[in-house]
Amino acid sequence: MFITEKASIAAALSVAKDAVDGKAKIPVLTHVLFDREGDRLSITGTNLDQEIRSTFSAEIGRDFEPFACPAQMLVDIVKNVADGFNITVEAGRTAGKISDIRIRSGAFRTKLPVLPASDFPVMPSGNLPHQLSLSAVNFLKALKAVSFAVETNEQRYAYCGVRLDAEADGLMVCASNGNRLAKRFLSSIEFDQDLYGVPSVTVPNAAIPAIVKILDKKEDVTIDLSEDKIRVASDEAVLTSKLVDGDFVPYKALSPSKNGVRATFSAQALATALARVLTISSDKMSGVAFDFQPGRLVLQSSSDAVGGEASDEIQIQCDGEIRQGYNGRYVIAALEHLDRDEVEIIVGEGRNPAFLSTAGDPNTVMMVGVMRITGASSVTAHESEAA
Repeated sequence: MFITEKASIAAALSVAKDAVDGKAKIPVLTHVLFDREGDRLSITGTNLDQEIRSTFSAEIGRDFEPFACPAQMLVDIVKNVADGFNITVEAGRTAGKISDIRIRSGAFRTKLPVLPASDFPVMPSGNLPHQLSLSAVNFLKALKAVSFAVETNEQRYAYCGVRLDAEADGLMVCASNGNRLAKRFLSSIEFDQDLYGVPSVTVPNAAIPAIVKILDKKEDVTIDLSEDKIRVASDEAVLTSKLVDGDFVPYKALSPSKNGVRATFSAQALATALARVLTISSDKMSGVAFDFQPGRLVLQSSSDAVGGEASDEIQIQCDGEIRQGYNGRYVIAALEHLDRDEVEIIVGEGRNPAFLSTAGDPNTVMMVGVMRITGASSVTAHESEAA
């Protein structure tokens, strides 16, 4: 039926398998579908909420017929095939119909059972009336900058994804769990189309890693949208996914405190200092007291569980004095996703969250909610919800 290189089929499988649920109770949902797409072959995986189709080059015989085979078993076979040999796939037939596939590579031989292509469910995309085209590099950069901040608690399902908010002058890409937030703005000049009328949508967490993989090392991306589905396409792969239903974090109401204290510092210096003071913290909230003073930032952490305390300080430029508590690990994650080492923070009083951005770049903003300080060097495990 076809002959292909190991690297070609392996790359396509690695993308398509991300939509396959290996524990699905419906057997065909543990399979991938092979079909012809012009002069290439396609591999499709689905879990009914998400579908990924990836293409690869092959010498396709006239006897080729679509089929579905076990995804994970095929991944393992291809992975272990010796390098330097092509992979040949032929059909085994019973009563004129494909009953299995026979795989050859070098001296290696194996066969896999298959299901009819007609058994494989096709995810209807419906009408996707809105289309956006832009640089894959820029969209990928935006996704990577914010996706660390997504909500992962399925009880807060409406927050479990990356928000795409079309605005008059561009697209805001945002993720938040209510206690931390990351957003990156893509200017309208980066798009080939007018953004007017494009709906605001939330792309589910499960689709984000697959989109990142699809866009890796690609130049352009096309995004088709409706109110309930999204399709993301590069030159070799297409993902179609249902969208998250429900109201997203009302992040647009959040803004830096007008009376907040501004400070600039080295992101690397703060991240490494935080890592040191958090070594004694066994609390998942990782509370750290931030004491901003002229010329320096003093960090303090304590742990009731082990009875330990830690402190450190870094040099900063600061226009005032203020003391607040934050989740230290949230701050480290925010710093790791900013592009430059010189970072500015705006610290508000009371329950106002802190906003971090790189100096001179207003397009990427991180927000961290406050934690109540209960003592001279301790912070409560109760985080105030900032959104």
